Formats: sequence, structure tokens, C-alpha cells
Amino acid sequence: MSKPKRIEDITVLDLKSHRWCYLNDDEGGYDAFEYVVPDSHEQFDENVLELELAVFKFNGDREYFGMYDGSKSYSIYLDNEWFSFWHGVRKPTESEIAHFKDTLLASNLAFPVSARAYWSGQTELFRGIRYYDERGIEIELEI
Repeated sequence: MSKPKRIEDITVLDLKSHRWCYLNDDEGGYDAFEYVVPDSHEQFDENVLELELAVFKFNGDREYFGMYDGSKSYSIYLDNEWFSFWHGVRKPTESEIAHFKDTLLASNLAFPVSARAYWSGQTELFRGIRYYDERGIEIELEI
């Protein structure tokens, strides 16, 4: 039987190979904020929110992969790094923005980018990085 995996250890290959659902198992010590299980695990439940493969399309046709957390967060895997489009209640730092921008430029990629969650079909168009400001308003910093 496959074992639960920490969310931060999930790879694009994992996401391409299996569907993943969040695991909450108090007896086993698995918290859904930290662990997911693949569809080969006995506790996989397709009715539970999934951590899933996301497909990003730049410039209309260039595809890259990442993940969607089933809520608001999309992250892309570029140049051996994960970059998140959603920062929650934390405004991204200038250095985070600059690093993301430099990585995009090095790959000849530009916003806007469309993102589609593979299993749920959830789609989103990004022009930059998003977060909530101190008033609770969603802000998108265009890149």
C-alpha cells in the first residue's frame, strides 16, 4: 500500500501519475493541512478536496505543469523551483517578485497565463501574483 506523503514533498511526476486527496487521520497522526494520499491508497476518497495537477499555458500554447490545492492556490514548477501565484494574507516581497519575474524572463515566458486544474477543470487567468491586503481585499500584482 502506498503511504501518505507530505504536501511539500509532492512532485509534478507524482501529480501526473496519480490523483491525490487530502488525508485527515487523527489516529494515524495525519493532518489534512500536511498530508495527501494517492488514488492507490486505501483511504483515497475522490469526494474529498484534491491536490491536483495544474496545466499552465503561456503565450497561448506553451505548457508547463504545477499544482492546484483545490481552493485558491496555484503553483507552477519552473527551473526546478515551485512558484506560487497565491500568497494568502502575506504580500510577496520585492525579492520574491523579482526572482519569479527573472525566472519567467529566462524561460521567455510572459503573463497573462491561464491555469487549469486537471481533474476538477477549475480554471483561472493570472496576470501576476495574488494576495489579500490588510483590508481583506484580493490584490493582483501584475508582472
